[in-house]
Amino acid sequence: MPLLHAVAAVSRPRIHDFAPQNLANSVWACASLSFRNLPLLDTISERARHTLHEYSQQDLANTVWAFAILSLQDWRLLDAISASALRAISEFSPQGVANTAWAFAVLAVSHRPLINAVANEAVGRYSEFIAQELVNLTCSFASLEYTTQALRESVAESVRQDI
Repeated sequence: MPLLHAVAAVSRPRIHDFAPQNLANSVWACASLSFRNLPLLDTISERARHTLHEYSQQDLANTVWAFAILSLQDWRLLDAISASALRAISEFSPQGVANTAWAFAVLAVSHRPLINAVANEAVGRYSEFIAQELVNLTCSFASLEYTTQALRESVAESVRQDI
C-alpha cells in the first residue's frame, strides 16, 4: 500500500479544493480498498462537515456507508450527515435509503429522527425497493431495535407480492 499512502499524503493538503463528490468518492475508495488512513480520513471528515449542504443524496449515502465499512464513528460527521440526510431523505434512491439505514445500524448509531424519517420513507415507497434493499432495511431496523406497525405491514405486503 505504499502508493495509497503516497496519494493520501499528497491529497491531504489539497482536500480544501475537493468538491463534495470528490470527497465522497475519496472516502468511498478508501473503504472499498480497506485503506484506513486516519490522517486522510480525519481531513476528509473535517472538510465534509463544512460542505455537507452541497452533497447530493448519493454523496451522503456513500460517505456514511464508507465510514461504516471502515468502522469509524466520527460523531461530529455522523451528526452532520444525520441532519443533512434528514432534510433530503425524500430525494434518496431506494438503495440510498437502505444503505444509509444499514450504515447507521453497523455503527450502532440510532439517530431517532433520521431512523423515523427513513422508516416513513420506506413505508411510503416500499414498492420501489428491491428485495435486497428491503432485507437490508429490515435487518438495520432490527439491529437498532426499531419498528413500527406501518413498517411491518409494508414489509409484509412486499413479501406477499413477491411470493
